[in-house]
Amino acid sequence: MPRNTQTTDARQKLLKAIHLVAIFAATATGTAAYGDDDDNIRRQQYAGTQGKMVQATRQINKNLAAALPAVTRKQEDAFTDTMREGTRETDPKFEDLKAGLKTEFFKATDPEFKTDQQGFQTLKTRLQSRILGRAGNGIRSSQEREAFRKLVCRESLSILKVLLQNNFQARSLAITLLPELQTVNPSRSDDPSRRIFEEAANTLVEVLMDENQPDAIKLGAAQSIIVYLERVKPGGIIEIKFATALSSELESSLPEDGYQFFLVEALSKIRTARQVAGVKRSAVAIETLANVMQDKRRAPVIRCHAAGALGSVGSDAQIKFEPLAWKTVQLAAEMGAAYNANPKSMHWNKCSEQLFLAFHQKGKEPVGGMLNRAPESTLVRDAYRQILPICLAMLDGSAAIDSALLTNANAWAKANQPANLQFDAASPAVNP
Repeated sequence: MPRNTQTTDARQKLLKAIHLVAIFAATATGTAAYGDDDDNIRRQQYAGTQGKMVQATRQINKNLAAALPAVTRKQEDAFTDTMREGTRETDPKFEDLKAGLKTEFFKATDPEFKTDQQGFQTLKTRLQSRILGRAGNGIRSSQEREAFRKLVCRESLSILKVLLQNNFQARSLAITLLPELQTVNPSRSDDPSRRIFEEAANTLVEVLMDENQPDAIKLGAAQSIIVYLERVKPGGIIEIKFATALSSELESSLPEDGYQFFLVEALSKIRTARQVAGVKRSAVAIETLANVMQDKRRAPVIRCHAAGALGSVGSDAQIKFEPLAWKTVQLAAEMGAAYNANPKSMHWNKCSEQLFLAFHQKGKEPVGGMLNRAPESTLVRDAYRQILPICLAMLDGSAAIDSALLTNANAWAKANQPANLQFDAASPAVNP
């Protein structure tokens, strides 16, 4: 891929800088004003409703642990032994195992944890590493160990679903623990495709689609989906389920920016482009990211993050990247103008990074970035040359981006609009 020396040096500078960009504190971004006055009014009303939902969950004081019988030291030791050595569903010890799991997990419903965050974190660590992490470690047979871990995952999931209807801390813990339901201990497994209990994925989807769960809990579900997808390659069926649920949540521009950020990040991890069985479907993740990228009602960092995600999300031969690359140039020029209006905003580093990653792979991704996905496309290469100096100016913290760069980018976009703005035959065209 030919490049002049100046472009190559600029690319190396930006690549180096990307590794130094701090992690975006998405959960602290709040809800800012974007779009027209009506949008802002609706956003404020939505935020008010979400705040009431969170407050309602925090006020729940249903202490499930208090209703359980007291546990003796002998019973605790027996539970620990069973978790290590395993049991079968037909064994009398199985009932003791279920009771022990309830005792452990229901501690999360203790109202005392509202003021004891250190104790809550200790409980979380215990459940992750000592309970779920070590289940079956004393079983020599890999087949029997996996069978026992499946049993533990099944029983744990039924308890976690109960926690998802309890107080805020209990729900948060349940969301965090869902990816920990691993049918094969990671340290013992050579086959990562079997590691996570599939029903945990379905539960994460259910949480995202549950209108009674506040976005603050759904944000945790998006984070757990990221963990899930980074640990395993679950296959097309589960990935499309994830993509559909995430996309549904992104249909609205009203949720808090931090939640939208993690929804986009989770979509970027989807590797299956579309559902291939049955009726022909659109490339749901790419379609959603394209919609978010061009939605002016959303925060600049969310739109740029969607552009960056287009460089890593799964695609197939039916996707045409020219319309997406062209639209990214429009976005970069728009962000450049917004930068000049408020250069001191904290999110420009992240915007610069994501606009760059729309064209280049991140880390060790084998085929990431539109330059790699459409290597023969002159339009994609030229689009990259338009956005690169804008990205560098943002990253350098310039007092203002040279207006000539923005004028040239807009002129290039006007002169090079693709004749067909559809990136996929089953999806709408991007906006002209």
